[in-house]
Amino acid sequence: MNTRGENIGAFFGIVFVVLLFIGLRLLDAQTFELGIVSLRVAMIAFLLFLGSLWSALSRGEGEYPWLSQVAFGSGLLFVAIVFTRDNASIGALGSDGFANSWIALAVLMLTSGIITIKSGVMPGWFGWLSVILALPVWSPRMMGADFVPIASVMFGLWVAVTSVVLMRFTPARSFS
Repeated sequence: MNTRGENIGAFFGIVFVVLLFIGLRLLDAQTFELGIVSLRVAMIAFLLFLGSLWSALSRGEGEYPWLSQVAFGSGLLFVAIVFTRDNASIGALGSDGFANSWIALAVLMLTSGIITIKSGVMPGWFGWLSVILALPVWSPRMMGADFVPIASVMFGLWVAVTSVVLMRFTPARSFS
C-alpha cells in the first residue's frame, strides 16, 4: 500500500520530466542560465521521485532489498553526474562527459523492471516495459551522442509512467 509521502514523491517524477524537457529547450544562447536552473531543480524533483520508487521496490523485494539499493544508487549516481558538471558541460548533455549517466539510468530501469517482474510490486507489463526501454536508454553510451534524443524521450516516458503507476497501483504480493 502506498503512503501519502510515496504518492507525493511519485508525483515529483512528473515534475522532473516537465522541468527536464523545459530545461533542455532553454539551453540556447539567450535563455541558457534559465535552462541550467530548470535542470538543477529537475534533479531535486528526481531525488524525491527516486525515494518513492526505492520505497516501493524495497517493499516488493522483501527482507534483503539489494536490487532496490542498486536502483536507488544508480539514480543517485545520475544526479551526482549532473550536479558535478559545470554549466557549460550541462549545456552539452550529449557529450562524452555524460556517457556514464546513461549507464546509470539504464541500470535504474533494468533493476526496477527485474524487481517488478519478480515481485508484482507494480504491474507485470510495467516490469517488461522497464527492461525493454533500458536498452535504448543505454544506447548513447554504446553508439554515441546521436542517440541522446531517443534515450531522453525513452527515459522521460519511463519516469512519467513510473510515477503514474506508483500513484495508482496497489501491489498484489511481494517476495522474500
